[in-house]
Amino acid sequence: MSNYCKLGTLFFVLMLNVLACANSKESAESVIFNVDSLLIDEVFIDNEINVSFHPPINWTKLPKEQFQIIAEKISTLDSLEIEVILKQIFVSKEEQNVCVISNIVKDDVLIIAQYVDLLRNQHEILQELDFAYNGFLFKQISINNDEKIMLKFLIYNDNKIFMIDYLLKTNLYPNQVRAIESSIGSLSKINKEEI
Repeated sequence: MSNYCKLGTLFFVLMLNVLACANSKESAESVIFNVDSLLIDEVFIDNEINVSFHPPINWTKLPKEQFQIIAEKISTLDSLEIEVILKQIFVSKEEQNVCVISNIVKDDVLIIAQYVDLLRNQHEILQELDFAYNGFLFKQISINNDEKIMLKFLIYNDNKIFMIDYLLKTNLYPNQVRAIESSIGSLSKINKEEI
């Protein structure tokens, strides 16, 4: 294992341990993300789910034509029986990393538990964490194999549930850890009076 991979793994494990400690109490504890503005790209705003978000630097929006093809194919995740609306896909072309923002159609907080149960039946989940950040309630799920790492954030906001998924090549993950932290840490609610 390379030194970069070891360092990234160590940082990831330390971050998970800090969040796991916060998770050990009955209610979701608040966490702090260190957001480095040099590691995030232009803002993405979604008025329907009332959020603004910055993808990692140099992760660009998927072209509209490709986005529409993918959105039509996954409007229902048949294997998970959860109806989702794809909001945006960001791609790091040179590294083939992906960030997907989607909205769960059913606005019921119990759907998160159902979704996690369905994921458990299909994947080996490395870690589950519950925490609060910036007025949102999060459930983070980490799934990995030899080739890919998926960081899935199920987020509850003002009676709406949406997801931010980061899918990265395992060997490139250590170089992206700080950008992912900055990206998820950039998530904020939109002040509707400013729109």
